[in-house]
Amino acid sequence: MATKIWRVLRRLLCRSKSEVEPCGPSPALIGLLVLLVAATTYLALRPRHDRKAPSLPPTPLPVAIITVAPTSLPEIVILSGRIEADQTVTVAAEHAGRITHLGAAKGDDVGEGQILLRVDSATQEAALEKAAATLRQAQNDLERTVEMLKNGAVSVRDHENAQTLAALAKADFLEKKADLDRCQVASPIRAVVEQRFVETGEYVLPGAPVYRLVALERIKAAVELAEADALSVRRGDVAGFTVDTLPDMVFSGTVRYVATAADPGSNTFRAEIEADNPGRILRPGLLVRVPICRRMMTDVLAVPLEALVPSKGEYIAYVAEEGRAVRRLVKIRALVGRLAVIQSGLAPGERLVVEGQRLLADGSPLLEVAATATSRTAVP
Repeated sequence: MATKIWRVLRRLLCRSKSEVEPCGPSPALIGLLVLLVAATTYLALRPRHDRKAPSLPPTPLPVAIITVAPTSLPEIVILSGRIEADQTVTVAAEHAGRITHLGAAKGDDVGEGQILLRVDSATQEAALEKAAATLRQAQNDLERTVEMLKNGAVSVRDHENAQTLAALAKADFLEKKADLDRCQVASPIRAVVEQRFVETGEYVLPGAPVYRLVALERIKAAVELAEADALSVRRGDVAGFTVDTLPDMVFSGTVRYVATAADPGSNTFRAEIEADNPGRILRPGLLVRVPICRRMMTDVLAVPLEALVPSKGEYIAYVAEEGRAVRRLVKIRALVGRLAVIQSGLAPGERLVVEGQRLLADGSPLLEVAATATSRTAVP
């Protein structure tokens, strides 16, 4: 190859020179020749990109597999609701007058019978004192007529008149005492003061609201039942519920009320679950979740929800057949905790991939490994 190139170059160079002038190799010509030889050698020895490397078999992917089998599960529906106070009482003034004393502020705990408010009662106190004196006098007169009747000093009619006067005096006394008692307002329950509507020195009229009290020793979780769930909840049922702000705690109560008629506006049935409230940690207005069992589902296929791969609004499952992954499009009928109840796409006895499925494609070779504890506990 180099000799041929040399001859061609020599012939070209000699044409430009005189016929009599000798044509020998020059240093420039020798350098050019070296470059051409190196280029020719590189082109001959460089690797060919069109040469295909020998193909290797795909590496099996490690997966955990379970066998799909029919089972029975409760169909659970999660209802949303709110915490309500067991009792909410608005306390009103019973007697007109200027407020002289307020016994509690907003947020205070109050006991049953604790005095919350007094109005000016000077007039009522004086009237009671007068009635008490009249009663004492009437009772003394009655006692004298009893002795005098025994001695025949008074007639029976005089004795009866004394009895009547004493009875009237006692009734007047009791009336004046009740009027004085209405000058103060006592708490009817053990509760927390939610709101106070008046201040000391204000003038109130009978019936004017002065306090709103909320009892928190017990609460109720109120939910609305759809028509399909109305017959699933009965009075006396034990029900559990959770609170959004306390996700790690589960509370338990008893169904005390289920509406017998639907609300005309929402067409739902109200249900109330009463429960103890230790530490008063549950407050009115908190959101609750109440699971109820709508019915028992028998002979259904339930698989771990994590075993299904979401794809464009659908769910994909992979089953193992002859050591390879087979792609299946599945439809979910219901969700029960971490389990998906399958409507279509899987059959009893098929071997479902529950770990490693997100790396698979249709036809991928599989290497079966043991399932983790998480996958095992999710199997029904």
